Amino acid sequence: MNATITTTDIIAWDILANGGLTWDTTGAAPTTGYMVSIAGSEVQIPVDEFSTADLDRFAEANAPLIRAGRYFGAWVEGDTVFLDISANVAERAEAVAMGYAEEQLAIFDVAAGEVVYM
Repeated sequence: MNATITTTDIIAWDILANGGLTWDTTGAAPTTGYMVSIAGSEVQIPVDEFSTADLDRFAEANAPLIRAGRYFGAWVEGDTVFLDISANVAERAEAVAMGYAEEQLAIFDVAAGEVVYM
């Protein structure tokens, strides 16, 4: 039996193996700034139910938000996988203001690798 490994298989494995990822439409990951989730794009999936089908559904549902200057984010927290579309904002104060405007509880400091609760 031949199994075909797809891009979504690799992405799902990467999320679970490494605890998360963030990249733009070119596949580049930010190294500085603050990630701010776009309201309404967030999805939570129990980690034991997470599959490539979830990634496919997420991409289809959020296609209008996926564009230059936006990022696909995924991370594991506890027993939940989170998926979102986010923006990378250079300045902390601007990121916090955007976080409030987008009704977020936290933003992510990319360089420090830390969640910043608001």
